[in-house]
Amino acid sequence: SQLTTIGDNAFYGATFPTIAIPEGVTSIGGSCFFTCTSLTSISLPSTLTTIGTSCFYKSGLTSVSIPASVTDLGAKAFLFCNKLASVTLPADLTELKAGTFNGTKALTSIAIPATVTSIGDECFLDSGLAGEITLPRDLANIGSGAFVRCPITSFSVAPGNTNFTKVGECIYSADKRLLYLYPMACANTVTVDNACVGIAGGAFWNSNVTKVTLPEGFRAFDEFSFCQAASLTEINMPSTVVFLGEQSFAGTGLTSFTVPEGVVMLPEAVFASSPALSTVTLPSSLT
Repeated sequence: SQLTTIGDNAFYGATFPTIAIPEGVTSIGGSCFFTCTSLTSISLPSTLTTIGTSCFYKSGLTSVSIPASVTDLGAKAFLFCNKLASVTLPADLTELKAGTFNGTKALTSIAIPATVTSIGDECFLDSGLAGEITLPRDLANIGSGAFVRCPITSFSVAPGNTNFTKVGECIYSADKRLLYLYPMACANTVTVDNACVGIAGGAFWNSNVTKVTLPEGFRAFDEFSFCQAASLTEINMPSTVVFLGEQSFAGTGLTSFTVPEGVVMLPEAVFASSPALSTVTLPSSLT
């Protein structure tokens, strides 16, 4: 075969159950196998370097082995592949982009290569990842909602990682100033480290946390911080808080909330869908 490139949308909606991509192909385009729900098996060549955005969106793949040659795995590549149960990633992969495995409900475990430096927004949102997840050695960036709504019981940090640390059940930046992750399936109370000044996007999204104690000096809640944390019934508000992100407390079990003096803006849906919330006190600083 002289084939080197398969373009965008090439097999969009096709109904064949299996395909072998020949040696020599280096690139598979975006949405190439978009909604190929009958496709259960694919063989990828050792020459492949690029898999495009949304390449296998809603395909019927049950397993995939991505060749070691692949250096660019597109965002949302396996979005909503709900039958995908087994994935082998290239040993030298450096980035998992936004939404790569979003909605892969059959995927209960995955070995993330030590070389991965970034896990994008909502990368594993609504996947089946369970048990303990180890953050790789070189990881430096965790996107908003990267592991949201996964039945994860604990996170750990691989030896040699200098960017993150674990305190209790939470994952923080190495200096403990930013709290990134809390395992959804864990129902503990949380005392946030005294050095922490902010909670990253989606850190407690849909978690079973029941009570959170924040230190004086804490300043900001990013978007979706406690979104859909329905078991959360108690959290203190330090006087140093200046920012509440979009949907940061939407869908919680809180019954009352006092927005601290110093907060000047409430973005969309901060307290949306919180049926138990009966009292909110707004500050004079609010504009």
